[in-house]
Amino acid sequence: MRNFMGLSLHPLDAFKNLSSIIEVAGLLTAVTDDEYQEISDVLIAFSAKYADAAREAIEGDQK
Repeated sequence: MRNFMGLSLHPLDAFKNLSSIIEVAGLLTAVTDDEYQEISDVLIAFSAKYADAAREAIEGDQK
C-alpha cells in the first residue's frame, strides 16, 4: 500500500487522517502561545502536501 510519510493514501483513510490533522490544527490556533500556533501552521502545511499526494495517488489509480 502506498503511503505519505507513513500515512495511507487510500482515499477514505486519507480523508479521515486529513480531517483529524486539520481539527487538531484548528484547536491549536485557539491557544495564545506562539509555539502552539507555529505547530498549527506546520500541520496545515503538512495537510496540504498530504492532500496533494492523496490526489496524485487517486489520479494515478484512475489511469
